[in-house]
Amino acid sequence: MARDAPLAVLNEVRNGAIGALRVVEMECTGWDIINAGIHWIQYFIMLALPQQVDRVLTACDSQTRTYRDGLQVETEAITLVTCTNGTRLVLNTGDYVPIARDNTACLMRIVGEQGYIEYCAWQDEYRLVSPRGGDRVISVEPSEVTGHRRHLEHLADMVEGGALDYEVPESSLQALEVVEAAYLSNRTGASVSLPLATYKVPSSTDWDPGRPYTGTRGGRDGRKLP
Repeated sequence: MARDAPLAVLNEVRNGAIGALRVVEMECTGWDIINAGIHWIQYFIMLALPQQVDRVLTACDSQTRTYRDGLQVETEAITLVTCTNGTRLVLNTGDYVPIARDNTACLMRIVGEQGYIEYCAWQDEYRLVSPRGGDRVISVEPSEVTGHRRHLEHLADMVEGGALDYEVPESSLQALEVVEAAYLSNRTGASVSLPLATYKVPSSTDWDPGRPYTGTRGGRDGRKLP
């Protein structure tokens, strides 16, 4: 949120360059949900605004017992984040995640109803495909202002002008909540609804999806849902 290219991508989405946002897919290698994924989740939240995150579902592989920056993390994980209107983030993190583009730790595909954007984290260009603009790579001249200074100058503008803008800090806090929900989902095997303050962890079950139904131990008929 302090680099010019991702800010340009954010403006493209908000200005309707790809139509209504539907799916954001991210491939991230060498990192995990908390250490880098939190930044990708926060960026998704900014892309999806004003829609809010409704629920989180995550599955983690932990066979290698990887730890990073003092935390136990996943060998590989898939995290599904769903907003109130159905807009989704599909985030694939882990030690060795195949990525469809070279020279990036994270590839983002931002898909709308009328096109899509591909952006590689930290790069100064992105690919925009849309009926209006065709298929083109857009280069963004990076600012000489450092990221930290950009945030501090924005803070100074709020102090001097009195107009408050809390999008970045509020989306960052929500991203942290989504990260917590993701690990809770993996731990419990359940889809976690937000906000976490009102979420109640369901009781564990011995239901094993994919096994034949024995006709015992209750359950509900999936062909007769209301």
